[in-house]
Amino acid sequence: MKLNQVSVIICNKNSINYLKKSIPIYKKSSLNGVIVIDGNSDDGSLEYLKKEQIRVISDKGKGLSYSRNLGVVHSKGDLIFMAGPDDICDEEFFDELLKKFLNSNYDAATTLFQISNPLNYWDKSLNMWFKYIRRAGNSKVIGTPTIFSRKIFEKVSYNIKTIGFDDTDISEQILAHNYQIGILDVNCDQANGNKYLDVKTKFQLYGKSDINYHNYHINDPDNIFLKYLGTYFHPLNHLIKFIIFLISKMEIRAIPFAIIVTLNRYLGFFKK
Repeated sequence: MKLNQVSVIICNKNSINYLKKSIPIYKKSSLNGVIVIDGNSDDGSLEYLKKEQIRVISDKGKGLSYSRNLGVVHSKGDLIFMAGPDDICDEEFFDELLKKFLNSNYDAATTLFQISNPLNYWDKSLNMWFKYIRRAGNSKVIGTPTIFSRKIFEKVSYNIKTIGFDDTDISEQILAHNYQIGILDVNCDQANGNKYLDVKTKFQLYGKSDINYHNYHINDPDNIFLKYLGTYFHPLNHLIKFIIFLISKMEIRAIPFAIIVTLNRYLGFFKK
């Protein structure tokens, strides 16, 4: 299988600064097309993508899960690579990704990621978070960037009722159909130059995802009270484990970052 059998889907909303870094890289590769599903951007993204001759399809503001499904329908490759606007993946990355994915027993797999050229404290601290949160091997949850075998989408699809936890939901569906998922030992580069506002937005979205997942499953008969309570302790549990990880790596300077992002994750619980 070759790169021209891999279709790339990017879901975008007002991420022109990231697109300007990632799109030129994709255009240099021999992939089976790049499709951007846009969520009513008004920051110049559409004009930029038109200039770069990238295919754009509007999701008409129907949300991320709808966007992902729309991308799958319009893609043609036997393999589908679901990426974020800030994922910067060159042809060398795709060569390695394809080789490791085809040699694995996975039907869908996410990758490791890193900021290869960190410019500031936030970039460097995010790199430590990436190293903590993702490690190669079997996994119960996958998230962008992810490569899928197209056959998966004959049985599963992104649930449009999920808001913010589409990765968790699709992972549960995939496992329920006895497909295999995991994390490959391949690094996808992330956009650098992150600021506090970028980090704040990212982790508040994580918090929103946590509480939405909790609310979506609140009436499930298989769940118990402690599982519900676990939602509220989830960010704190990550904080403790992350700090232990930072100490083990002698990266004490990132501990304030760990506390800040945890507070923002909890703020995401209550943000409208």
